[in-house]
Amino acid sequence: MTDMVERVAKEITEAFEREGRVFDDGQAETLARAAIEAMREPTEAMTKAGDLPGWDDSVSVGLSGEVWNAMIDAALAPPRSRRYTVRVWCSNGAYSGFC
Repeated sequence: MTDMVERVAKEITEAFEREGRVFDDGQAETLARAAIEAMREPTEAMTKAGDLPGWDDSVSVGLSGEVWNAMIDAALAPPRSRRYTVRVWCSNGAYSGFC
């Protein structure tokens, strides 16, 4: 279980315990994974909020959505395979790991 899945599972368990319900760890993890997966695709408002001001829209449109997807993928990945790639576009329009 990843750190984020564990954190969300803990919060779910605590919320249900406050209501007098009891979960086992497997149920909480299943719900946590489902909740995180449901957030995988950002809304348009989330993407706009994540776009950096001053960036050339023709280059940066959707970049925050790609970053968000990579972050969710990392949250759901098994601990040993936490490898993900984020494409970086420089302000001059070139694709690069360095600008």
